[in-house]
Amino acid sequence: MPEGPELCMNSRFVNNVCRGRLFTGKIVKSAVSKCPDVDFSSEAYVISSESRGKEMALTLQCSAEPLNRLRLLFRFGMSGKFKFTPMNQIPKHAHLQFFSRPSDADAASEQKLVLSFVDVRRFGSWRVMPEGWGENRGPDPMFEYEAFRANVLENLEDSAFNRPICEAMLNQKFFNGIGNYLRAEILYRASVAPFTCARKVLEPLAKQEHEEDLLSLCHTVPKEVVDLKQTLGKSETAVVTEEDYRAFCQWLKCYENPAMNTAKDHNGRTIWFKVTWERLVQCVLNQNSSRGRDIENRVLLGLKCTALSQSRLKEKKMRLKKQVEPAAKKAKIPTKGATAKAKKPITVPTRRSARLKVRWFNL
Repeated sequence: MPEGPELCMNSRFVNNVCRGRLFTGKIVKSAVSKCPDVDFSSEAYVISSESRGKEMALTLQCSAEPLNRLRLLFRFGMSGKFKFTPMNQIPKHAHLQFFSRPSDADAASEQKLVLSFVDVRRFGSWRVMPEGWGENRGPDPMFEYEAFRANVLENLEDSAFNRPICEAMLNQKFFNGIGNYLRAEILYRASVAPFTCARKVLEPLAKQEHEEDLLSLCHTVPKEVVDLKQTLGKSETAVVTEEDYRAFCQWLKCYENPAMNTAKDHNGRTIWFKVTWERLVQCVLNQNSSRGRDIENRVLLGLKCTALSQSRLKEKKMRLKKQVEPAAKKAKIPTKGATAKAKKPITVPTRRSARLKVRWFNL
């Protein structure tokens, strides 16, 4: 799911490709989308964008009539993104399309370019909102850090902080823009056990000043991701290279790392973490509640499933080896000695690398 950094880079991308460019005509919505039609039409209008957490806004403003404007608020769901393509290359899952006037640079091609909101899984949405942002959305930790920190520390009595910190960090009312991979990386850097009560983690931070803590990491870690993804804002086709992908994989230390432990939170979301088992159990038991015992059972189940899957994989490899070796001997395939040719090993991508690659190149 796109998180704060991804929406920030999509906003920069839109501003980059729309700068100095006019759009014209009606806005076309796909027939399969259940989102509302956009009733805006002009012979010449400009598009600008801004983002805040997990929301992004497009402002359409008529060139001849500045008061004639429309503001659309987007949420990306699981797979939303913006693409800028020629008219004959509109993506299959483009659900909202803005058509540009051919500029001097495009005159040679004599073809319109289209800004499209693409959403393969159709969980994304848009609605007309003249100003402001969605309800129950807190300040952006990247660009409104002081307001974000105050919003968290001044509302610690809220029932949202009765939950474990890993669940509280997905509450967009307080941690706007933080999602599954960011919470894993932030908790890992802060050395905080994911199932510790959120209030117990955050209460001591009210007395700290100018020190790196969990809330300051909510500000710096997403900015690091934005710095890694600068190419998204530089190219009109939003092409991401293999080098960018490798840099992102090297940056990730915890999320979908096979060396880390995993467990399901109360909402069924997987959390990656590395912490001693004794400390984790102690944090859970300190909650002294049925919810705490339920979380402990979930952690135990997650660790048992991880161990079981590893043992099953080992058994499968052994069975495969027993099947291959007799067949190789029967076919008289040399396996040792000077006559055997060294073959390049076939590298099969792990589950982590395959899933990350889908996430990365989907942007």
